[in-house]
Amino acid sequence: MRDIRNDLQDRVNFLREQMTAVEAQFAKDIDRIKHEHDSKLKVLKSDFDAVTTIIEAEQRRLASTSSVPKAQAQPHEAGPRPQPPEARPRMALADMIGLQRAG
Repeated sequence: MRDIRNDLQDRVNFLREQMTAVEAQFAKDIDRIKHEHDSKLKVLKSDFDAVTTIIEAEQRRLASTSSVPKAQAQPHEAGPRPQPPEARPRMALADMIGLQRAG
């Protein structure tokens, strides 16, 4: 019977190299996914902050107008009716508030 210990040791070394390569690729993939996640989260937080700012401004505007006495109700005018929200053209949030995103 022949001694196969050297062959087995070679196989162990080969498998260790493969495991090291797979672990390195896994670490790269994790870093890439984390970077993508952070980028998407940054955009969403920016949009959230913009919407929050608009809501706060609108609440201040409504609070300041609520203290002013309301005018007498006017009879309905035969003017054009406002469009429902779904019929209006859609606009990006950044365009609505006049902001531009940095690259």
